[in-house]
Amino acid sequence: MNHGRIIITRRIPPLRRGLGTTSRALNSPASSIANATSKEPTISISMDKGTIASNSRVRFSSTLLKKNEFNKYEHFLRGGRIKDLISMILNPMVSIHEHFTLEEYSLFLGKVLSMKDSDVNVNVVFQLFEIYARMYCGEGSLNALQIYDLNKLIKYFIKRDQLKQGQIVLDFIIMKYGGIENMIAHRDLISLNNHLKLKNGSLVKDWKFEGKNLRYLQSRQGRLNYKFLDGWSLLKIADLVLNDPMKCQNVLTNSIIYSLGHLRQVELLDHFIDQMWMQETRPRNGLLYPDTNNIIAIITSYCYNYGNMDKSFDVLDRILEKYSGLKFDKFFWRRLFQWCILTEPNANKGFILGQCWSLMEKQEKVEFDGVLLELLREKIVKVRDVPLALRVLKMIVIELKKVNFINELDMELLLKYQKFVFSKLGEINKTVKAMELLSCDDYTINKENKAFMRAYYFENKREKRKKNKRSNQYDDLQRKYDEMDEEDMIIGKLW
Repeated sequence: MNHGRIIITRRIPPLRRGLGTTSRALNSPASSIANATSKEPTISISMDKGTIASNSRVRFSSTLLKKNEFNKYEHFLRGGRIKDLISMILNPMVSIHEHFTLEEYSLFLGKVLSMKDSDVNVNVVFQLFEIYARMYCGEGSLNALQIYDLNKLIKYFIKRDQLKQGQIVLDFIIMKYGGIENMIAHRDLISLNNHLKLKNGSLVKDWKFEGKNLRYLQSRQGRLNYKFLDGWSLLKIADLVLNDPMKCQNVLTNSIIYSLGHLRQVELLDHFIDQMWMQETRPRNGLLYPDTNNIIAIITSYCYNYGNMDKSFDVLDRILEKYSGLKFDKFFWRRLFQWCILTEPNANKGFILGQCWSLMEKQEKVEFDGVLLELLREKIVKVRDVPLALRVLKMIVIELKKVNFINELDMELLLKYQKFVFSKLGEINKTVKAMELLSCDDYTINKENKAFMRAYYFENKREKRKKNKRSNQYDDLQRKYDEMDEEDMIIGKLW
């Protein structure tokens, strides 16, 4: 008696005798029953009490095969075998949408974009975008997940200076919206921000300043072919922000300022800043305060256009007067001093650095930043600004006295400032001034440091004196040789 039967829907070829256990199965009683209804040889396994009898027409369901194939893709994805998945997906014989849903491909794409550059090529990522656009975006409009994924791709390409690929992805988004006007109407802020970067010039790292790129301010070198592509959309996006700053300010404001600066539309930049933050009717609550990044964008844009810090300081003073509670982090001060140094050839020697330092001293609390102080020291040494060096040194001593342990880098920075100050005082023979500085506690951190600098001052002064003496002796000897040469020339003429 058969308790059940599984029919696997794959027909197998007739079996021949002489195949061991398989041929013997053809002569079994169960085989005879099967042969009574079919002339084709069959395989049958018959078991009593719960054992399943199977018909020999075994078919492997295509659905089962697809499920197994799907499980393989899913297994690779969950197991982190992203490189294997990339190879499989790029196979032209594979229809990935049959194996991955949109959500699963999105997860896969996110893992690819987080890989190291050495593990995945940019061109491979662009191919994955093409598959995404072709297989998962369809004919209709984009949903939120698709917009998110596409903008992640744009960010990936921008970070790697692949602006052309980024523009292709952006153009695809715009095409799906039916034009930039619809993108603005839908207030897709992330896509609009990337539009400002790729088509409206807000990528500062790709600007050129007085014939030089701004690699001084960024980690990558500026591109020679970075151009402003679209001015009309910039004005529309700026209007969007001005009409609804509460929703748009944090995402788009900086990029708009950079874009107006790159376009060299200073009057429009003035108008945007005035409408954004300087109107009396504009509520001065925390949400609408200009933040550090806004101020950096303003300084950068004005310095780029004027080649000096004058306009930047003027606007900054107005903003600080209106928003007295603004606090700046170390990254703001770094950028401010970087622009001071970059525009220094167009300013009074060392004067602009003093202005920046005075502005920083007005802050209630400034974070100790060794990177900034080293950057400033290099410029101070170049312009030989001892008064400014003393002001900075005093601040360093105050900050280092607050900590229980001074690390090696901070101690080295302190000694660099001290040695510069006291060596310059020794050069101009200001021993009384040097001793006054060492007698107080404002420029040294402890007794040991004070004794070290006292010894350094006198030793450095002796070395300078010896050097000057040797130089004077050399000058005297050179003068004698010159006189002898002159006498020889006179005697030669007499003869």
